[in-house]
Amino acid sequence: MQEREISGDYSMRDIVGKELSAVTFVMDYHQIWFNSTRINIVTELRVLIGDSVYRLGDPGYRDKLCDRITHVVVKAEARKGDAMEIVFDDGSAIVVPVRDEDHLYGPECIIYQAPTDWWVL
Repeated sequence: MQEREISGDYSMRDIVGKELSAVTFVMDYHQIWFNSTRINIVTELRVLIGDSVYRLGDPGYRDKLCDRITHVVVKAEARKGDAMEIVFDDGSAIVVPVRDEDHLYGPECIIYQAPTDWWVL
């Protein structure tokens, strides 16, 4: 198996222009897929649609997250000590806070795995 190198820049260029292809709900984390790129989210994930914010436990949260499937990513960035943000073609977004106080289950909030890059925040 070929080892992948960590870029260190938290680039998400692999998903820009791609559709959200799947959402997986695991016991204490989420996976969001963009074809061959997977992002494991081990902390709070928020779905922003217009002026509304949906969080785990809110009515309609899972539906709103899954409704992003087939939407195309127009902007994606991760900022250490701040947040990861994925903006879709309809103006909606997925936002994941990554401040120190947001680390719920361990030292990482996000594990990004693309065919040519990977990183952990």
